[in-house]
Order: sequence, then structure tokens, then C-alpha cells
Amino acid sequence: MFKTLLSTFDSPCVGGFSDVYLMDDRAIKIISDADMDDVAEECRVQSVAAEHGLAPRIHSIAQSHSNEAIIVMDRVPGTYVNYGVSNSMSPTLLSDLPLHQALIGLELYCKLLSVGVLHADFHSGNWAHEPH
Repeated sequence: MFKTLLSTFDSPCVGGFSDVYLMDDRAIKIISDADMDDVAEECRVQSVAAEHGLAPRIHSIAQSHSNEAIIVMDRVPGTYVNYGVSNSMSPTLLSDLPLHQALIGLELYCKLLSVGVLHADFHSGNWAHEPH
């Protein structure tokens, strides 16, 4: 039901484990069949990264009646890529990217490590940057 209400908003990232909807300056991430303990831990780690300007700030976390996690966070400026489940542009490991893009990802990963965040699923579908 909640996804039906959100369908009137821009949905740039649908597919995989979650859907993201954009509403003004917020992004709403919906995770189906969510383990709320795992979601809470992921949000805690993201909040640490956000304190250092390395991730969007989380505003609220809730659970729907149909066991979906609903996470409201700051919208990341820039272009969103909708990978979708059938798109051939699936998220890529750093080693699969062109060198200049891999170095940008590596720099971000080093910044995360320096503030105590170990990202266990670091691929290009899980990070964004402003093009220079």
C-alpha cells in the first residue's frame, strides 16, 4: 500500500533489495521483507558516515504492516541511475570500473574507514559522487 502512495513521486532506483522514491529534498527507501534489527544497524552505521558528510542523514525509520522498512533520508544531489533487476548496467565492483572511477570509489572507501565505517557491500550501486 505504501508503495502505491509513493508511486506518484519520482522513483529513480527500483529493483534489487530496495526501492528509492524522491520527494522534494528527501529520499524514501523501502526495503521489502525487512529484518528491522539489520535495518537499524545499517542506519546506525550510515548515521556515523553522515556525521562526517559521507552519507545522507537519516530522518526516520519505520516498519509498515506488511513488514517493509521505510527509511526517510536526505536526498543526494545529482543523477540517479535506475539499475532495475533486468538492466544490464548492474552495480559494479571497483575492480570492474575504469581506473578514474575506481579511484573515486577507493577515495570514498578510505574516508569511510577513517571514520570507523567498514562498508561490507561497497559497489557502485551503493555510492554516488558529484562529477568533477
